[in-house]
Amino acid sequence: MDAIVHALCAANQDQENVLQALRDFRGCYESWGPGKVEVLPQNAVKAITNVVSSHLPSVALVSAGLQCLWLIGVHASHAAAALRLEGGLQLCLKVLKRHQSRADITALACRTLAKCSSGSVASVQAILKEKGGWACLMGVLKANCTETTVYAAPESVAGNAYQVQKGSCTDGKGWALGQGCQSDGILQG
Repeated sequence: MDAIVHALCAANQDQENVLQALRDFRGCYESWGPGKVEVLPQNAVKAITNVVSSHLPSVALVSAGLQCLWLIGVHASHAAAALRLEGGLQLCLKVLKRHQSRADITALACRTLAKCSSGSVASVQAILKEKGGWACLMGVLKANCTETTVYAAPESVAGNAYQVQKGSCTDGKGWALGQGCQSDGILQG
């Protein structure tokens, strides 16, 4: 894993090498199983956020990078703090703003955002407010509500104060943050 992270840092400007390093990272991390975030190299999350930030226009690279960050969040509940401190939450917002019209990317970014946000309501609310995150999320939901079930925000920071008004989705059904869109017949949150 140390060699993979080193490759990520060294290949920052070469898109194909970055993609391969991200695939290698995911494969290696998945082979470890749950609860192994503590054995990650200290700069692993930062390396991923840096390369994705450097290649925001690339849908393939953004998708691969977010999948790695989401995987880290899934495998260890205490990974959220590391993801926040190393720029994971801010990266998710950058991706949402850049790829607002891409339902697949926004869904992945929102799920990753939820993992970055787990367990720290106050700090997440502050970051979202400071970075224009709530407005960004609202725009994403309105743009993609009929195309996919989008995870807008973790339940810990969503609620009645952050509801999209009924009828604001393009399918006319409306929905609340943290629940998801019903246009495809599925309600997830």
